[in-house]
Amino acid sequence: MKTRILKVPLADGDESALGHWAATHPDGTPDLTTWTVPDSPSSAVLAPLHEAAHLLRTTDVPVAFPTETVYGLGADATRSAAVRGIYSAKGRPSDNPLIVHHHNYLTATLPTFGARMPASPLARTLIALTAAPLAAPSANASTRPSPTAAQHVREDLQGRIELVLDGGSCAVGVESTVVDGLCDPPVVLRPGGVGIEELRRVGGGGSGCRRQTGRLLDVDLGGDVKGVAHGLFAALRELDRLGADVILVEGVSDGDDIAAAVMNRLRKAASEIRA
Repeated sequence: MKTRILKVPLADGDESALGHWAATHPDGTPDLTTWTVPDSPSSAVLAPLHEAAHLLRTTDVPVAFPTETVYGLGADATRSAAVRGIYSAKGRPSDNPLIVHHHNYLTATLPTFGARMPASPLARTLIALTAAPLAAPSANASTRPSPTAAQHVREDLQGRIELVLDGGSCAVGVESTVVDGLCDPPVVLRPGGVGIEELRRVGGGGSGCRRQTGRLLDVDLGGDVKGVAHGLFAALRELDRLGADVILVEGVSDGDDIAAAVMNRLRKAASEIRA
């Protein structure tokens, strides 16, 4: 498979040809349910998006496209085979879930719901033309930096996908911010392109916004080497059961046989060793 880059010819960055909000609220903010795409599929600006949308509707090969944050790798979120195409192209672990992008505001009947509506008009219009929500992580090979230009995508995914929509460099350059708005104050679950101070200026429940906090667990294995050896594996298993993201272990002097055995096991288990 040859990977093509298809340029979206926006004149001097003018995105008005991609779509517009058809209605606004009394305060002048857009009605987020009214994103409208021009009815001109043959226009030079929209033609690449129509081609990409056709691929998304009719094949299981994902398409890369720009958002305001980084380039995304999209597939029809309602079709399992298409979603599997994302995992295959990226080399993404199958237990790593995907975010879903939609072109308008939406809700669900579940107690909680989270989705992304991109600020990028190009991304919103592509999703609208596809007429389906897009599962779309960043368009990089897993473990590689997120791409902010079409060429970055091709460097990572050459031969794995058919099409990259080139809308220029991404305006933000880091991934989106994820916020739990059901808390008071809201909690930033993932820092991103929208900072905490910007979030604090947005109306809504509470007077502030905080970062997600974690728990710090301190496990004391005793003051002698035999106690450390006796409790080490049990402590590691318990921390794993509790879902610890990082385990810091203070080493012991490995001058005798038991201490040497302890340090041998720790060095084998460690992903990083600091002096």
